[in-house]
Amino acid sequence: MIVLQIAAALLAAQSSPAAAEAKSAEQQSSDKPICKSDRATGSRVTKRRTCMTAREWQRVQDVTRDDINEYVRKNTSGVTPPS
Repeated sequence: MIVLQIAAALLAAQSSPAAAEAKSAEQQSSDKPICKSDRATGSRVTKRRTCMTAREWQRVQDVTRDDINEYVRKNTSGVTPPS
C-alpha cells in the first residue's frame, strides 16, 4: 500500500513540471504577436500592418462588437422591422 502511495506521489511530481511547461508554452503562444494587413482608407495600394497578441486582438473584437451592438440598439429603438 505504501509503495502505491509513493508511486502515485512520484507520478504526480513528474506530471507537474510537464503541466507547468505546457502552461508556459500556451502563455508564450498567446504572447506571440499576430500580424494582420489591411488596406489604408482611401488607398488601393497602401497596406497597413498591425501586430498584436491574441489577447489584444480578442479585446479589439470584443470592443468592436460592443460598439456595433450599442449603435444598433440606439438607432433602431422604436423601429419595427419590415414584414
